[in-house]
Amino acid sequence: MAGLAKSVETTVRPVAFIDDDARKSGRRIGGLPVFSAEGPIRPILKRYKAERVLIAMPSAPGRRIREIHQKLLAEEIPAWIVPGIAEIVESNEPITTYRQINPEDFLRRHPRVLGKGKIEPYFKNERVLVTGAGGTIGSELMARLATFSPAALAGADMSELAVYRLEESFSSNGKRPELYLADLSRAADVQSVFRAFRPTIVFHAAAYKHVKILESRARAAVLNNIAATRRLVEAAEAAGVHTFVHISTDKAVQPASMMGATKRVGELLVRTAAARNPGKKFISVRFGNVIGSSGSVFPKFIEQISKGGPVTVSDPRAVRYFMLTSEAVELVLLSAASMRGGGIYLLDIGEPIKIVDLVGDLIRFLGKTPGRDIRIEYTGLGPGEKLAERLSDSPCRETSEKNILEVIDPQKVSAGVVHRADGLLEAAEAGRESEVIERLSNLVPDYRPALPLKRFGRSRQAC
Repeated sequence: MAGLAKSVETTVRPVAFIDDDARKSGRRIGGLPVFSAEGPIRPILKRYKAERVLIAMPSAPGRRIREIHQKLLAEEIPAWIVPGIAEIVESNEPITTYRQINPEDFLRRHPRVLGKGKIEPYFKNERVLVTGAGGTIGSELMARLATFSPAALAGADMSELAVYRLEESFSSNGKRPELYLADLSRAADVQSVFRAFRPTIVFHAAAYKHVKILESRARAAVLNNIAATRRLVEAAEAAGVHTFVHISTDKAVQPASMMGATKRVGELLVRTAAARNPGKKFISVRFGNVIGSSGSVFPKFIEQISKGGPVTVSDPRAVRYFMLTSEAVELVLLSAASMRGGGIYLLDIGEPIKIVDLVGDLIRFLGKTPGRDIRIEYTGLGPGEKLAERLSDSPCRETSEKNILEVIDPQKVSAGVVHRADGLLEAAEAGRESEVIERLSNLVPDYRPALPLKRFGRSRQAC
């Protein structure tokens, strides 16, 4: 994504304004004429010998940006854009900064004022550990937390390449965080990290999250997504960690996939820990697809378009929730600072987006016409995939932050959850895949495995 959006340093000299409000047409502002956006724009550029259009609407929603961009593409007019309010605030750039249009602009929502004043002070004098620190969310958390000047910052990841890239990214940014190469599904690795770093706050972002890959790899999914969470929760309790934030997903709601079911168990383990530690803050945070992450469809679609297609979409009716990385990280940080322990939290991000509409926008963004230049091919839903994901299947309550909701989780938690998780982990460590799926389906009643349980030798009731 970064390669699609380049900063612009050329001096801009405005020659005219184009406005949505036709009533302003014919007026002059700052000595420059105002034209209506309802008619063609190319003649205006030709009249004033202008080279391009600057979209100076930082608070406009993504829908309006898409409409304007499509009109400019139709008239073959190059354009720049003033970043959205959230991006301006986050980067501290002046509002006069502008750049090339980015596909992420098509997802721009109305700006949300989150409790920034509550976030930074919460991490002062704290020792903060981030797992999955080399991933999209983890690395952004590391970068943001570093600006808060905590007492100490550390990241852990099982990928050697991820740790190397983190070291490189912090090499010229002053104080370096502690970085650990560790497999957090192993108790010895978790204990080693906790002994060495002694965290007081933990963000658990490490997970396997590719739905299609995990459907045929139940053992790996359970060990990485459940065993690691279990080990980290236990270590956090023993070390007196006061805030533990588990990063979850909308796929944990009535899960149809191994990925969603394992993340749902993670939520239950964290809620169980919260019940055992009423004075501590153990919480989960759910969100949808994060644009630009390793599991995002954006890079895949862009690659397919650049090769001339076809672009593969599961179903024309498929919809998903999409979030920007900045939104997801803001939610995680604010939830850590402001929410109460034991909850599952989500950001109110509006309606889901049809994937086929998103693909059409990307094709047009890259200067092609859907159906004519680039074919869209429907492949059908794969194992573990659903037409639509939901952020919650139960009621939600408002919180002290107007854009954050708390899920009223109906599933009871008790020591029985931990006991059944132990049996699940034992089966996974022994490599008994059929038993793994059966035990997982009993631990998560809403889970519907892609393959019938009868294929694994025992009925659902047998467990």
